[in-house]
Amino acid sequence: MVLDPFSGSGITGTEAMMIERNSINVDLNPLAVFINKSLIVPVNTDEFIRTFELIKAEYLSKEPKSKEEYNRTIKKFKLPKDLSLPKESDVSSVLQLFTQKQLAHLLLLKSIIKKQKNKNIRDSLYLAFYNTLSMCNKTFHEMPSGGWVNFVMYYRYRLAKKPAYRNVIDVFESRFNKILSAKKEMEYYINEDTIENIDVRRGTATDLSFIDDESVDYIYTDPPYGKKIPYLDLSTMWNA
Repeated sequence: MVLDPFSGSGITGTEAMMIERNSINVDLNPLAVFINKSLIVPVNTDEFIRTFELIKAEYLSKEPKSKEEYNRTIKKFKLPKDLSLPKESDVSSVLQLFTQKQLAHLLLLKSIIKKQKNKNIRDSLYLAFYNTLSMCNKTFHEMPSGGWVNFVMYYRYRLAKKPAYRNVIDVFESRFNKILSAKKEMEYYINEDTIENIDVRRGTATDLSFIDDESVDYIYTDPPYGKKIPYLDLSTMWNA
């Protein structure tokens, strides 16, 4: 039994399962728990691919292409809560991190994902959506030396002087393909027969009373860094 009491996105637990160990993963952050669970949840890969293709086709058939269509789409779907950002940010609230076009496209995409009835597939697609958010906002920009940078790398909400506006559905497809690849790599070790051997839960490392005494063989963890620099993950506003 492997324990990670500050599990973050769950790499320790996932790798433990890949070498056929059981694992317990605890984190206070609900987003971390969601990322962990969504990555490891078993899905039928053929159905996963078919669902993505249907979502992409519906998105492309409805994608707004003008200011009027952006406004109609934003009015049609409920905007996320406009949370206040830390004082070190370049703007005062979350919605200011997006253009109208980005908001419209993201709202449409999320509304299509939300309709999917298979919970495991829906949550896996929400993970791809979460990863899309980090690249489809006004903090994202290309580096002269190559690569790209966004708010995650600056540890604050810094608007790019020359934002790189990526196509939402293209980014979503690339994130989907990475998650699909990861699930294929994991499915021999993490599947319907073994998923109960990994315990992922939201909780505090100061209360591990749910774990039986002397049942843990190995603890592997990193301390939390969440309060090192004031930071609010913009994905919280899109909470599914």
